[in-house]
Amino acid sequence: MPIKTNIRIIITRHQATLSLWWNARSHPTIALTLFATTPVAAGAWEDGLAARAAGDYQKAVRLFEPLAERRNVAAQQMLALMYSQGKGVSKDDAKASYWWTKAAKQGSAMAQTNLAMRYMEGKGVPENDVRAYAWSSIAAAQGGPIAPMIKETAAKSMTPTQIAEAQKLSLELWEKYIVPFQKK
Repeated sequence: MPIKTNIRIIITRHQATLSLWWNARSHPTIALTLFATTPVAAGAWEDGLAARAAGDYQKAVRLFEPLAERRNVAAQQMLALMYSQGKGVSKDDAKASYWWTKAAKQGSAMAQTNLAMRYMEGKGVPENDVRAYAWSSIAAAQGGPIAPMIKETAAKSMTPTQIAEAQKLSLELWEKYIVPFQKK
């Protein structure tokens, strides 16, 4: 079985996990727990979660978008999921990647993992193993559970020069997007 087929299986399982989380309507606290580290505007966020739980995805998108535009990581991740799944919006891999990138650049390991998967598959972004390796390295360093598998899979199809380039890029991304969000 080709390497990229194996990673697609991993990605599919990861997406199924996200879908289970997404559809956990009877447990709205799950979403709050997952995003507890991100400060949110309580009214709009809670109203968006309630709309999502009620199946009113379009309303949820309207409520999450202003929060996401104001750099709210939780709302950015929620919009990325909604665009990935076509919930309340037309399925749009480019917009999903846009929101995963925004959240990844604010230090979210979940977003970094999803962005790495997107680079691995060329989903909403150009296929790029160097970037997949770099983003998965950062996510892995922060405890992203499937990030090491993505990194390993990317490395198997890369030359030593590409791996060196990816390692350099991951250091640059770390300094630019992780260090500023670390507590001192």
